[in-house]
Amino acid sequence: TIVMEKLSPKRQLAAIMFTDIVGYTALMGKDTAKALELVRVSKEIQKPLVEKHNGKWLKEMGDGAMAQFSTALDAVNCSIEIQEIARGKLDAKLRIGIHLGDVTVEEDDVYGDGVNVASRLESIADPGGIYISDAIQKAIQGQTDVQAKYLGEVKLKNVAYGVRTYALQGVGLPVPDTKEGEELSGRFLAELQRRGVIRAGATYVVLLLLLILLVPYASSLVDFPQWTSTALLTVLIIGFPVAIYLAWNFERSPEGFARTTSQESWQNPYKAGQKKPLTSNFIIAGMALIIVVMYVYPRYLSSTVADNEAGTEVTIDHKSIAVLPFSNTKPDPVTDYLGFAIADQIIGNLVYLKNITVRPSGSIRKYEKQVTDPIIVGDDLKVNYILIGNYLKEENIIRLNIELIDVNTNEIVWRQPIEVDFHSAFELQDIVSQKVVEGLNVKFSQEELNIIKKDIPDNPLAYEYYLRSISYPLTIEGDQLAIEMLNKSIELDSNYAPAYNELGYRNNSLAVFGLRNPEQTNKRVENYYLKALSLNGELLRALGDLARFYTETGSIEKAVELTIKMLDINPNNADNHFSLGYIYRYAGMLNESIQEMEKAVAIDPNNPRFRSLGITYINVGEYEKAFDAFEIDKGSTYAIGWQGTVLFRQGNQEQAMQYFDRVIAKEPEGLWGLYATVIKALIQGNTKEGLYATQKLEQAKFEDAETWYYATVGFYALLGDRDGCIRTLRRAVDGGYFNYPFMLTDFYLDSMRDDPEFQEILAIAKKKHLAFKKRYF
Repeated sequence: TIVMEKLSPKRQLAAIMFTDIVGYTALMGKDTAKALELVRVSKEIQKPLVEKHNGKWLKEMGDGAMAQFSTALDAVNCSIEIQEIARGKLDAKLRIGIHLGDVTVEEDDVYGDGVNVASRLESIADPGGIYISDAIQKAIQGQTDVQAKYLGEVKLKNVAYGVRTYALQGVGLPVPDTKEGEELSGRFLAELQRRGVIRAGATYVVLLLLLILLVPYASSLVDFPQWTSTALLTVLIIGFPVAIYLAWNFERSPEGFARTTSQESWQNPYKAGQKKPLTSNFIIAGMALIIVVMYVYPRYLSSTVADNEAGTEVTIDHKSIAVLPFSNTKPDPVTDYLGFAIADQIIGNLVYLKNITVRPSGSIRKYEKQVTDPIIVGDDLKVNYILIGNYLKEENIIRLNIELIDVNTNEIVWRQPIEVDFHSAFELQDIVSQKVVEGLNVKFSQEELNIIKKDIPDNPLAYEYYLRSISYPLTIEGDQLAIEMLNKSIELDSNYAPAYNELGYRNNSLAVFGLRNPEQTNKRVENYYLKALSLNGELLRALGDLARFYTETGSIEKAVELTIKMLDINPNNADNHFSLGYIYRYAGMLNESIQEMEKAVAIDPNNPRFRSLGITYINVGEYEKAFDAFEIDKGSTYAIGWQGTVLFRQGNQEQAMQYFDRVIAKEPEGLWGLYATVIKALIQGNTKEGLYATQKLEQAKFEDAETWYYATVGFYALLGDRDGCIRTLRRAVDGGYFNYPFMLTDFYLDSMRDDPEFQEILAIAKKKHLAFKKRYF
């Protein structure tokens, strides 16, 4: 029985390695002694290494040798070390072939299909090279740093099937020379993997997604130009084929970057992730994790907001919506203005609905020409619905594709294509508005429809000029271009109310920028607003803009009348709440003022005009909230100046100086530059410079009455100039600026409390204040 077991053949899975000496047969015919010496040296190199790597030396066949290994990794590591030592000790080159397959072991001999494939792979290997089969490649993949290049499916002699063949790569190993006549297939995908193209492409796509998600966050911190997002996306899209080209042709090696077809590439010892910078598995996985967190966290946060959140948080209406600027399907400078303009006009219709809350145009402009995630925008603007879409203008036709998205479920409530003649473009806003209200399960009342229809222009071209005007940003150049368009609009349609209102708004903006004298401009601005209201007495934008204008210029009673009318038309309008909060502040009802202003900020969280909520916080001593409130207009001299003031009032003079230096650098002779110069002089004890800057403030008659009062009256008091303080204080009260509660609590005026003339002026302000409060509250 024991004898039979020894003689019985056994089948097993084994890695077989074949080696032979290149040119041995030819050498035997020329120099037998040298040929035999090569065989001896070859055996001395190979046999100890086979045993070192847990292999079994099976037999020698002339110049060839066969060894058996229990694992593919042992066979590969052994072959690499054999070639490495042979290059230094053997005066010839070896070929090596390795295959993992089923073999039959009988009386210390091994034969079978596995042996045949290994021997045939050895016979086609390049001198000094190592060829392995697909079975070996799969077995070592992920277990070693050894790289292998796929050569294709090779038809081997006396083997009935094609063998997928690989050549090992590494230092000293040759670049394979693919022979003509061999049938090779399926190499392209493997070559993409070998060159790291797929790895580089995956990294690029993950990075692209990450940057797209980062854009809204970055835009909320820094006021980028409107073209930034489009330019970034364009560069990234163009960069993708460039990245693929570079990955296909180049890789990093110890000697620097090398072409992927070169000898340096073949002998590159770097790992796959090292060959292509920043494409390691760790980096790809890390960026993917960041993307998941950035996408999931805002949704998680919005669903778990605590009920006891700080008082500044206002619960949003169930029916709240933001209309984002539409994207141009074929970006074109001639028609790009329509993206914001159409959205603005739809908003202009929806604001008349009393049972939904609509985010104003000022809130959505920052998303113009940006790739935005509707869910992130929904969280940012605190709305439950987002309207997005794209448009295409071809000759006289506008095609619009729109989607209404439920932010809470991330589901599309409805989507619909709309097509209209551009000459009737104003119909577009009405059609879309009607679809929106249907999707929200509300409807326009007949009264609301009548108001909207008053804004339909008689001349389509006049409407086009108006759309162009509102698309321009609130910059000096933007205002000037807008005014040019609006004048053309009015020439074509002298009864178009929105155009007159926008003219007033843009002229007022230029005055704020300092390009126009406010005293000369104010009457013209007021007339434009009044003209708009004479054509449409319920035009909300005109009511809001004129109310704000009256508030800023000290005509508080007129502002109150307009605000009451606005609240009657639509109590959910942000401007209404803010104007009411402003009025409450004048009435000394500071808690009510804060409540109304916080409602305005909750409805329109990106509106820089609502920054003066911070002043009310200062009135009640809430300095940290005041500092944060000015962030809504981050970067403006107004916000920086007030934040410096907050720090100054808190006693943090060193940090306050840094803010005032920033203001002075931006506008040394402007309102806030002079304001900052005065406080800086106070901190440094330079009374002379402070008085000089305060006198310039008094003479300038800047349009911002509240800051003008705060800067001049208060600074004269702080600088010890009693006469200057009394003079400007009387001027302020006589001019209609009688903020008695502010005067009563302003710490800048503490040094004046016992002055008889100050008490007299304070009494006049109190009388006006009480009359105002009695009339309206």
